[in-house]
Amino acid sequence: MKIKRWIVNSLFINLIGILLYPCLLIYKRVYPYQGTVILLFHDPYSKNFESIIKYLKKNYRIISFGEFKDYFLKGKNPPENSIIITFDDGFKSVYKEAFPVILREKIPIMVYLISNSLEGKTMKYHSMETIHYLSLKDIKKMQKSTFVAFGSHTKSHRCLSSLSLKERGNEIRGSKHVIEKMIGEKIEDFSFPYGGFNTFSNEDITILKKAGYKTAVINVGGTNSKNTNPCLLRRVCIGKNHNKYVVELFLYGLLHKLIGVWKP
Repeated sequence: MKIKRWIVNSLFINLIGILLYPCLLIYKRVYPYQGTVILLFHDPYSKNFESIIKYLKKNYRIISFGEFKDYFLKGKNPPENSIIITFDDGFKSVYKEAFPVILREKIPIMVYLISNSLEGKTMKYHSMETIHYLSLKDIKKMQKSTFVAFGSHTKSHRCLSSLSLKERGNEIRGSKHVIEKMIGEKIEDFSFPYGGFNTFSNEDITILKKAGYKTAVINVGGTNSKNTNPCLLRRVCIGKNHNKYVVELFLYGLLHKLIGVWKP
């Protein structure tokens, strides 16, 4: 599985994307775009991100997470070719690199915040490099644009399955309370840290619902329809250096299906 994930996330994937793109054109005729894809970004690089966004705007319909949720919770499918842009973790680069592109292109995004990182704190990310996070000032500027919505990504980005039931409740409920208080918005949307099926349990989904969350996203490739569990919304992760060919492969799940990391 680690090798499969490496293939999907490495720079080598750009070459694979270029080589497989002709096959994708045939694949798209046989298997038309089905369901809504939620894209996941972490640490964007402005020039590459802008190139991807312009390509997506030309070929797909980028809708807000709120619009998607309205359709979804009413038991309806969003319009065909709809995609959603989301960011996990709330890195400073979302404001510095992605936000100018968002303003120019007028596209909606969802940003899932780690409540312990608010006020522009720095944290050790995955016990490696020190990462700079969004400050409250950054968040307020993004709020005013009306293009950016916010959700919760727990208090400290710990893997929920490694915690006690009490700790999990604190991570899920506590982050919601802190973010709501700091940004003055109701938080109804959640992103599971790491996001694999082995990183959370049904107990966590129960905690989410009781806390007042309406949706939760995971990091498992796949599309979403009105029949998808709203607390198990699939997403496709896009790396900061991925090109438009890779994005297309990911949108249709062609590569993920070939290496077995795509879920219906």
